[in-house]
Amino acid sequence: MAIDFILWMGYMHKLTQTKFRDLMMHGKPGALCSTLIRLSNTYGLATDQGIHIPLKLTHSQLADYAGRARESVNRTLRSLKQAGAITIMDDRTMMITDLDYLQTASNVKYVQKSWVESSSKPSPTCTTFKLV
Repeated sequence: MAIDFILWMGYMHKLTQTKFRDLMMHGKPGALCSTLIRLSNTYGLATDQGIHIPLKLTHSQLADYAGRARESVNRTLRSLKQAGAITIMDDRTMMITDLDYLQTASNVKYVQKSWVESSSKPSPTCTTFKLV
C-alpha cells in the first residue's frame, strides 16, 4: 500500500511539473496544444483525416488537464479550429488535422505508435482519466 502511494505521488508530481513547464515555457496556447498532443499520444487513433482522440472531453476537463481556465481554453480551441489544426466531430470527440501546428506551438512531439490500429477502441477507464 505504501509503495502504491509513493508511485502515485511520483506520478502526480511529474504531471504537475509537466503542466507548470508547459505554461511557463509555451504560454496558455502552448499548454493546451501540449495537452492535446499528450492525449493523442495516449488515446489517439491514426486515420486518413488526422489523429482522432476518441474521448468526449468537456472544455472544463481540458482546462483541468492543461492547468488553465475554461474561458481561456474556449478561446484557444476556437483559434485552433480557425487555423485548421483541430476539428470537433459531431460526437464531441476531437480530430487533430494539423499536428505540425500543435507541435510548433508547444514544442511537444507526437509519438507514432505502430501498435495502434484505427479500429481499436479506448479502454473504458479512459473517460475517467484525470490529469490534476
